[in-house]
Amino acid sequence: SLFFGLDIYQYLSLQSLQTNQTVLLNFVVDSRALAVFSYILIYVLATTLSVPFGAFLTLTGGFLFGPIYGALFTIIAANLGAIIIFSLAQTSLGKLLWDKVVRKLKDNKFERAIHGLQNNALFYILFIRLIPVIPFYIANLLPAFTGVRLRIFVLGTFVGIIPGTAIYSFIGFELREMLEGQEKVSFDGLVGDTIFYALVLLAVFSILPIVYKICAHKNRAES
Repeated sequence: SLFFGLDIYQYLSLQSLQTNQTVLLNFVVDSRALAVFSYILIYVLATTLSVPFGAFLTLTGGFLFGPIYGALFTIIAANLGAIIIFSLAQTSLGKLLWDKVVRKLKDNKFERAIHGLQNNALFYILFIRLIPVIPFYIANLLPAFTGVRLRIFVLGTFVGIIPGTAIYSFIGFELREMLEGQEKVSFDGLVGDTIFYALVLLAVFSILPIVYKICAHKNRAES
């Protein structure tokens, strides 16, 4: 792809953040509105073009804007990008995008995804957002191909990406704190008590859709 052909991916690394941290953070301080706009635009483009660097960009949001605003800007950008690619799938580009999805997903995953979306769209969208069993861009496309309504797609995406986004934003902020303190970057340093509890919370959120489905089946069986 053009993205990899131009070697843009080499700038999306922890080493690049460390090397350019002073320039980036000064840019945020001096031109915050432009920095926020640029970050959201880059994230939207990455999502729309299905560039597989969402996790790193989310971490960068926390690095640049802090854990709260970083998560907020990421949620806005990820949802905008998801809506755009969802809408594109319903245009003349749909056939091309559909072929791409079919090539990427194994038959068993493909069939389970279609079945899940057709039977309980909101539950399944929440499930694949909380537990990324399929790539993010495919999770944006499949609902469009199976007739899921836009408002259901937006609601499931918005709620489903919050826990993971918050965790990556916190990790990005912790990385910034370590670099500013001239500390050696390490996994133990990044995953402190706050992140540990956040990961536990994410695990709890991840099983909620499963618990909901079990309870729903039980209620239907009893009625």
